Amino acid sequence: MARGINPKWINDVKTGVENYQNNNEDGMQFERVLNHNAAAQWLIKYMTGKGVAFKVLNLGAGVKRITTDTDVCPKCKGTGRC
Repeated sequence: MARGINPKWINDVKTGVENYQNNNEDGMQFERVLNHNAAAQWLIKYMTGKGVAFKVLNLGAGVKRITTDTDVCPKCKGTGRC
């Protein structure tokens, strides 16, 4: 049985993306760490539709970090293990 995406989570993410777009000059970043593939796919489609630049970092074991910080370390690719 497939799990769905919680509508409350969707509303929280939409609010977070809108806050990021409105306050982008403050150096604010938007980031989510996800292990639910359907939620990651939804977030990627939503951010693409809004025109937000982002990066998807695979952390292993099916976990992804989706972040608007596109200047990540080229050595560890944002995992923090430099």
